[in-house]
Amino acid sequence: MALPGARAARAGDRSPAARDRPPRARHRDRACGRRRAAPRGHARSGGARGRAALRRAGRPGTGDGRARFRGADPAGPEGALPLDAGRRAVRDHHALAGGVAPALSLLRRAILQGALRARAHRAARSRGHRERAPPRDERRRRGPDALALWRDAAALAVPPRVDGVYARDAQRRCIEWLEGYTGVAYPYDKVEGLGVPDFPAGAMENPGAVTYRLELVATDPAKASVRALKSCVGVAAHELTHMWWGDLVTLAWWDDLWLSESFATFVGNKTEDALHPEWGIWRDFVAGTTRGFALDSLASTHPIHAAAATAEAAVQRVDPITYQKGAAVLRMIESYLGAETFRDGVRLYLERFRESSAVAADFWRALDDASGRDVTRVAQTWITEPGHPLVELARDKDGRVALRQRRFFLDPDAPASDQRWPIPLLVRTPSGETRALLDAPTGSLELAAAAWIHPNARAAGFYRFSLDGDLRTRLLDHVDELDASERLLLLDNDWALTRAGMLRASDYVALLRALARERDRAVLAVAAEQLRWIAVHALTPRAERTFAALVEGLFRPALSRLAWEPGASDSEEDQELRPLAIRALGELARAPDVRDEAAKRIRSHLAGERQDRNLVAACAAVAATDGDAALHGRYLARVRETAGREPQEEERFREALPVFRDEAATAATIAAVDDGTIRDQDLPGIFFEGLRNVAAREAYWRALRERYAPRIAPLEGLVRNAVLSSMGQLSPPTLAREADTFLAAVAEPESREVVARTRESLRLHSRAAQRIREELAALR
Repeated sequence: MALPGARAARAGDRSPAARDRPPRARHRDRACGRRRAAPRGHARSGGARGRAALRRAGRPGTGDGRARFRGADPAGPEGALPLDAGRRAVRDHHALAGGVAPALSLLRRAILQGALRARAHRAARSRGHRERAPPRDERRRRGPDALALWRDAAALAVPPRVDGVYARDAQRRCIEWLEGYTGVAYPYDKVEGLGVPDFPAGAMENPGAVTYRLELVATDPAKASVRALKSCVGVAAHELTHMWWGDLVTLAWWDDLWLSESFATFVGNKTEDALHPEWGIWRDFVAGTTRGFALDSLASTHPIHAAAATAEAAVQRVDPITYQKGAAVLRMIESYLGAETFRDGVRLYLERFRESSAVAADFWRALDDASGRDVTRVAQTWITEPGHPLVELARDKDGRVALRQRRFFLDPDAPASDQRWPIPLLVRTPSGETRALLDAPTGSLELAAAAWIHPNARAAGFYRFSLDGDLRTRLLDHVDELDASERLLLLDNDWALTRAGMLRASDYVALLRALARERDRAVLAVAAEQLRWIAVHALTPRAERTFAALVEGLFRPALSRLAWEPGASDSEEDQELRPLAIRALGELARAPDVRDEAAKRIRSHLAGERQDRNLVAACAAVAATDGDAALHGRYLARVRETAGREPQEEERFREALPVFRDEAATAATIAAVDDGTIRDQDLPGIFFEGLRNVAAREAYWRALRERYAPRIAPLEGLVRNAVLSSMGQLSPPTLAREADTFLAAVAEPESREVVARTRESLRLHSRAAQRIREELAALR
């Protein structure tokens, strides 16, 4: 994650305005012969003092690309990273020749900021301890090759030893691929991987020293699920992409935050896919864009390039628009130009602006020059306009396909907009793909002979589509001929139209039934999330049997084919699909055989008979739905036992805590929030799941209201805003009104945009839930 607006401890900053001014120090733009301001408040370009510290801890390299990796200490057994209970140490750190203080000044921005710093301070106050540095003679004895950040051991729960070898190797492989793609050697002398126990950002791309949540650094391939392995490599790829986009070339101001984050998301996915083609990363990418589509369909959305008066305002833009939508637009532009031409433009951009700052127009100009096309005209609208288009397709009397575009809103009563986009269409038919640029309100395609049409081939474009009755029927009849990403996008597209009132629930159900033979894990994962929305917001007793049959029809074939026990021939897709099917059947269809088997397996696991690493989380969640306070107590004990020592195991049982429906178990989860068992970084997940737990959501809603002012409001903006967003799950009318009133009362400048989006989501969730509930009840 790159958050240029992270607050930095700087002696000269006396006010937010002072902190957010561009520094006096300027980067020389060697390509254009002019000076550009670099953002202030970020470790990579924070004025003369910050840049001096940056050079000492990770100065630009000489171009030989020989980065040093110290994600694990080779002196430890098998490269394990030694972490003492009272301190974190970075060993053999040649960049710390100036001693501890310069590096501490640099790393404080990520390691000691936000929740971690607040947590340590709270612990110090409550225990009467005070923050202290190692004694001077101890620092001298240890020498300049070690950096120690001393903190209260109980507050941080730092383990005596974790294994960082997999993460270290992931970093090395990512950098090698990125050097080849960019044509620029890794810009710094070394790269460290540092695990932080309580880190709201997830990761931070400090030049030469990337900080991660502890579970990412401590990923053990012998114990971690495939999902966890993907997270480790994916986050490393994202953060290391920032060494080129964000660190080597820095955004000129916070309104171009996307220029760093969208690139890191898009190119990070390219990196991960190149290293692990068997993982199906681009299907996961398309699944991730569903979050960007959802947020961007609100009237309260923001453009990718959004004005930000202060660094704090930019924090509210750390969302699926800046990450997923921005990356999807880049992918669409790459598809429009071709991958090699796009890469040529990337290399030209990096060459022109290395070690300086840039704005969006600089990148588009590089693509213009590399391609010989007017990319700026096409791309600029996509980043400066909020929302995205809906392309409506219908056969005309001459057999041509008529096109019409308008802005898509999830709100069926939203006022019409006159916005228009230059849309690079990629349409698939049985005979191949057809490209067209729709840059007017209407247009047409010569596709009279096509038996069926998918309007967004390979899911390459960021637009919704609507098909007339005949075109839709033909496409559903041939849905098996689409590739997985096209089926996934069709499913997400139909679900969005259903929630917007443009399709009936029966139309959406018809698509689910057409996908009865679906075997792709990513497509089924999107279906499971949509069905979960129905279960939380729109399911009535009258519709339960029909709903369960839908879930069974989609997921029972997968579990029957794969069975419960992993086989030697299982692919990694199979290893992810099996727990997905178990959780869907156990939680959504409430299948008795699945629930009994999951409960039996999780009790065996807790008793010491370790279950398959990919199944534990699913079994824990399914068993929790019928679990009592005693089982919850065992889950909580496992969370405390493994905290910081076996992060993946801790995560599996922590995420299952808010799934319990038992009243005493719910109270115990809330108590774990109060006593610090649940770290600040994990609060959004606890409340999100708790507020969509139909049996327990009122208890979680009451707990959140009571704890917001003393516990949530003072937290880092990322955590606070995520907790506020979780309130959008409260769709029952009474709860929705309460949440709306509460949100209006707690809105502050630093959260005003997040509050506006959450209030709109509440209203639309409630309205869609009522309509879909009535339509589902009529189905048989």
